[in-house]
Amino acid sequence: MNKKKFNLKYSVVLFVAFVITFLFHEFGHWLFGTVTGNKMIMTLNRTYPVDIKYNSIFAEYFMKSGGPIFTILQSIIFLYLIKYITANYYFYAFVFAPILMRVLTVLLSFVTPQDEAQISNFLGIGTFTLPVIIALLLLYIGYLCSIQLDIKWKFNLMNILYGCFFIIVIYFIDDRIQIVLKNTQ
Repeated sequence: MNKKKFNLKYSVVLFVAFVITFLFHEFGHWLFGTVTGNKMIMTLNRTYPVDIKYNSIFAEYFMKSGGPIFTILQSIIFLYLIKYITANYYFYAFVFAPILMRVLTVLLSFVTPQDEAQISNFLGIGTFTLPVIIALLLLYIGYLCSIQLDIKWKFNLMNILYGCFFIIVIYFIDDRIQIVLKNTQ
């Protein structure tokens, strides 16, 4: 198997993977919110009803589940592609981005409960039960892909470092989008 190099081309693919992961996650929220009859607004890192309130408590938590479900779906699709279609290591970026995104979400939930933590609380199973289960599932998928592609720890360390930077960039861009949206209302 060829040596995996963390180079400019891979870092561009990784950035694109993060943007797509965020958009796909938010699209899951948007779709589930729309299905429940809410008119939704979606940005790069936020999705919420136009009216700022949901039609029902069910609609709110159904919408919150859409993002994590789509994020897991993305990882499963790319695991399948890597394992059964092509062992292209550029696809690894699309498995790694959801891992870092959701693992950081577990950490952020100590400050402000994120999607999975809010759902977990709503279900009465503890704040961190669902976030940890989802993070472990995504880590396991990443582990399977790492074995399939012969990914080494140094390559993953570079993914973490660049990934954290890319997430900060995405948050910054989304904040600018939020400012524009508020100024146009």
